[in-house]
Amino acid sequence: MRDKSVVVAGLGTIGKPVAKYIHEKGWNVYGYDIKKVENTNFPTTTEWTDIPHGEVGYYIIAVWTGLRENEPDITAVEDVISKISETNKDALTIIESTIPPGTTRKLSEKYGIKIAHCPHRYWSVDPIHYGVRQVRVLGAVDEETLQKALDFYQQLDIPVHVVSKVEIAELSKVVENAYRYLTIAFAEYVKMICDKLNIPFWELRQAVNTKWNVELPEARRGIGGHCLPKDIRYLLSLSQRVKVPIEILNGAIEIDDEYKKHIA
Repeated sequence: MRDKSVVVAGLGTIGKPVAKYIHEKGWNVYGYDIKKVENTNFPTTTEWTDIPHGEVGYYIIAVWTGLRENEPDITAVEDVISKISETNKDALTIIESTIPPGTTRKLSEKYGIKIAHCPHRYWSVDPIHYGVRQVRVLGAVDEETLQKALDFYQQLDIPVHVVSKVEIAELSKVVENAYRYLTIAFAEYVKMICDKLNIPFWELRQAVNTKWNVELPEARRGIGGHCLPKDIRYLLSLSQRVKVPIEILNGAIEIDDEYKKHIA
């Protein structure tokens, strides 16, 4: 059934649990990745032509996005969009990968397909509380596409916060992660001050967090992982393009670098 068949492109940390969730909802799922993926409860392939695209009503793009020379690299997203445009233009395409503002509209116009964007909020550390089913931000290139995407997520019992422009959805994910980066960098900054003054940071943190509008995070082993270090640079790239001050972002990156040296 076309209205119950979906392709999930990219079966990594995000795509694999997304595909599993949709499959468990009773949908017909095809998984696609450039690398062989095993231990799934749905069929997977590394060959795009193996998929019966005529039966597919939806495509979810959950491929890797990263940096190339400190600039956003959406090569993998565009590669999948290009493939969809050649095989099934009438299907609904949804990008769940993190992308810079303007990407969805640009690719929609370039390849002649309608695209929605619903960035993931999946956290692999705690998939029970922060898994596939949690409130997401949803935007699309036009109203018709937005309504189709809204219906899709409602069928999957995934709550969404609808925004008026797809660029808001795109920027929301980048801002969420950059905000987290900045708050952790501030905690690292304070921790370095505490260490210099022989003041226990953990006790200071407990004290300041008694105020209703303060939530100072822990300062651990530096800011790692894939998303936060990448997305602070996505926002930095955007800031340079629109010519707004970048000192706060560069300062946070510098603080994290210094903190890692400090704890070493």
